Amino acid sequence: MLPMEIAVARGGVAARNAIMPWHAFWLALCAMIFIPEFARAQSIPETFRGVWQQISEGRDCRQSDWDGPAHTDTLIRVQATQVEYIEASCKVASVKVDAEGTARMQLSCAGEGETFRNSEVWSVQEFRGYKLLVTTRLEGRSAITIIYQNCAGDRASAAPSGERQGTTPSFQALPEEIRAYVRDVRGRCRAHLDEFPKEERQGLKFIPDDEMQGIITGTLDGRPAIIADNLTLCNDHLSGVNCSNRGCDVVIWRQDHAAVWRKIFSEHLHERNIEVDQVSRQMKSIKLRLYAGDPRCRPAKNVLYTSGQSCALTAQYSSGVWKWMLEAR
Repeated sequence: MLPMEIAVARGGVAARNAIMPWHAFWLALCAMIFIPEFARAQSIPETFRGVWQQISEGRDCRQSDWDGPAHTDTLIRVQATQVEYIEASCKVASVKVDAEGTARMQLSCAGEGETFRNSEVWSVQEFRGYKLLVTTRLEGRSAITIIYQNCAGDRASAAPSGERQGTTPSFQALPEEIRAYVRDVRGRCRAHLDEFPKEERQGLKFIPDDEMQGIITGTLDGRPAIIADNLTLCNDHLSGVNCSNRGCDVVIWRQDHAAVWRKIFSEHLHERNIEVDQVSRQMKSIKLRLYAGDPRCRPAKNVLYTSGQSCALTAQYSSGVWKWMLEAR
């Protein structure tokens, strides 16, 4: 258990009266008054990823606590492109890292019916054998510092509890952002299975053996592209988990440059049929059904559409633009 000479108030309150080691205090002070030159990164660096617990909790923790019965509101989970809290989730808008490994991040957050943006400075420190994450949220001229300890178990970038690690070469070759997306979806499916009584889990298997299930690779408008279909990333259509009761998300990334993948498509589809040439692997088009009230469906004026109503469309990508063709009603 981490010595309580380092303590931070519960619930994210600033550690005004906390006793910190001098190096952690100096880091927090420097974060408030001086931001060094940073280099831009594509995602949150590996060293920050994993499950972390506020040191005020006063107990050791494990990575599996995030999806297990030991989950508390003092835990956070850091992935490649997002940070998850008990009642909020933050997507990474930008990350800049200096030569010392300190990261400055702009986060776009949502929680409890509100959206907001955070500007934060993060650093990882070692203290008496413990790996600590020091986070400082900048709010105008003030700052709030919270210290977390790393939860033991899997390595910092571990997948959610119960999911196999990326062991196949084809899955490992995917960009980290896409692997993180797949792990997140499957992690929710695995957590949903854990909600079933033990005697009812027999025969249920929501996580596929094939790690590439639900992932389509090919080319789109002359460049490599990857599609993730939530419907088949898990072995079943689970409303409120990987899908809704009306449809499922489909996300497409396209490689712009050697190491830069850009998300170019993210839609909640009622139905989908992705056409890919089996020889060239060229993605031709997507035949889909979309909520009837969407502007691309050209909804009639003064008509209230239910969530179950949809229209049929064909989507094609060319020269950086999606073309949406409405089929005859």
